[in-house]
Amino acid sequence: MRSLLVLLISSSAAAFGQTAVVAIQSAPQSRSVPVPARRKSAIGVPTLGFVLAADGSGLTPMRGLASAPFAGETIAKPAGVRRILLPPRQHYALVEQTSPDSVAIWDLAVRRAVAGRELVSPIAGVATRADLVSFSPTGRAAAFYYAAKAQVQVVTGLPGMPEVQTPVSAHLSAEITNLLISDDGQIIAGISANGQMTLSSGNTPMRLMPWTYVPRTASFVSNTHNLLISDAGQKQLVLLENVDAQNSSPVVIGSGLEPDHLAVCSHGDSMIALDSIQQRLWQIDSISFAVTSLRLTQQADMLVSLRDGHTFLLSVSPLSVVKIDDASGSNLAAGAASGVNQ
Repeated sequence: MRSLLVLLISSSAAAFGQTAVVAIQSAPQSRSVPVPARRKSAIGVPTLGFVLAADGSGLTPMRGLASAPFAGETIAKPAGVRRILLPPRQHYALVEQTSPDSVAIWDLAVRRAVAGRELVSPIAGVATRADLVSFSPTGRAAAFYYAAKAQVQVVTGLPGMPEVQTPVSAHLSAEITNLLISDDGQIIAGISANGQMTLSSGNTPMRLMPWTYVPRTASFVSNTHNLLISDAGQKQLVLLENVDAQNSSPVVIGSGLEPDHLAVCSHGDSMIALDSIQQRLWQIDSISFAVTSLRLTQQADMLVSLRDGHTFLLSVSPLSVVKIDDASGSNLAAGAASGVNQ
């Protein structure tokens, strides 16, 4: 009896002595084993998001708080994966498998494994080796551009209920170099190598738009058909509300703004703009269009929406993130740490 009691106490201590940062779930109807939690993560430090490991071996998690981020240990990519594609919010990743040759979903919120191998969920009907892959602002939709086929393939309902849409024709005078998609997957916008902008609405072929903008970059606003354009010609931000409407009228936001990176908070109330050349960062209120300049404390060269939808990655080396107060823009928490295994 005493031996049994000791065994029970030991088993309970082993079961509750660690708290994994990422939840592990066994695959349904299969004999699976959890991915072992690393002892260093036993306290349950929050995960801000992920970056691709420099050597391509997997994903490096960003741990801690926005004011004090640090790099965790790299999570190895699933076996047979060639390329990893990270959407905004980063609750999942799309991966290209070599065998079988397919695009699949790697769930990063609830990871699964069988015999120590990470499980992924293939998406039937999506070809690998797309020339461009783009995600919607919240990551619920993805668009794949195949230049040789002159075609765009859209997947909606990501990550839990992926639905492959009818391919969109993209026979244009120049290849698309920047691809954008709305959260519902209904609107696709493209910027071609010659600077022309094209649009597709409801699976219609991509068509040339009669706009005179010189787009440096662009982004849809979360959960809308509103398109934000950084116009290098006039050095201003332009918002096209309901861009698929025939009488869509532009709203000019600020002046002297020429960001090369745009991102949107998950609910769409705030938009973030970064000029990585001039090292200037702005927050734009989506209702009043008020522009607030934010102070940069570290060199910024990217703008990636992380897991909570209002924390953004500014730099990988050194690791630097910024957290936005969506309500007023007055509360800014930024932090930097050493490089992410670069």
